[in-house]
Amino acid sequence: MHMEHQQFYKMVAYEGSTRIPLVIAGKPLNLRSSKWVDTLIPTQLIDIFPTIMDFASVPKDAWPRHLQGDSLRPLIHGDTLPGRSFIISQYHGDDLAMSWYMVRLTDNNVVYKAVIYGTGVEVPPQLFNLTADPDEMDDLCRGVLECKQDGIDTLYKTMEGRLMSIVDYKAVSKDVAHYGYEMFNRWAKRQKDWRKSLTSLTLRWHSSYMRNEQASLHAILKWNQSKGRIQPCRGTLVGENHEQQHDCNKGYCYKL
Repeated sequence: MHMEHQQFYKMVAYEGSTRIPLVIAGKPLNLRSSKWVDTLIPTQLIDIFPTIMDFASVPKDAWPRHLQGDSLRPLIHGDTLPGRSFIISQYHGDDLAMSWYMVRLTDNNVVYKAVIYGTGVEVPPQLFNLTADPDEMDDLCRGVLECKQDGIDTLYKTMEGRLMSIVDYKAVSKDVAHYGYEMFNRWAKRQKDWRKSLTSLTLRWHSSYMRNEQASLHAILKWNQSKGRIQPCRGTLVGENHEQQHDCNKGYCYKL
């Protein structure tokens, strides 16, 4: 991200973060011609492994049984990927309040994107018509849980169903949140004084943590008491001398 939607890094589902060109080139590809093959059919990282096995002539009965993704060899030769109407992406990290999942679906030559956070009930999802709104400025869900808007809820449920056909996002989000809770407490037990360790100059969050050490510690203690329950990010963050209002963009807080 380059400050689109006032954000940077690659931890969000906006196009500037998730839509990355995939380039495959090389003489061994045995292309039909020397021209570039340019396609707008969406691909995923999980397509790379089966693509390599396909070019390596590994018999399909020798491929891993539960391998996900498709070989991109047909695209490289100018063909299509039969049946591919959607792809998904997901992110689980320590810089966001909860996991998120993206579904990109093509329906009647119109491209839609749905973004679902946590278990789908902590904060509203997002839904964009990328064909009409490539900059993702018009959220069709309008900040309503489960995207219950006339004419939109059916589309959203369809896209959520596509996601669930690949991953049980609700269960995964809970597992990720509990994992974060367990890892923090394992780390804390290995420290002589974990509260003091949090103030170390070697930690990347040192400057923000020390703006108000007491308030920062209070937030951690409150989170730890939840024992890994998924929670939306706070509507306010505490500054040096006073509380500063922040906008929580689907689990990612930034200063207004």
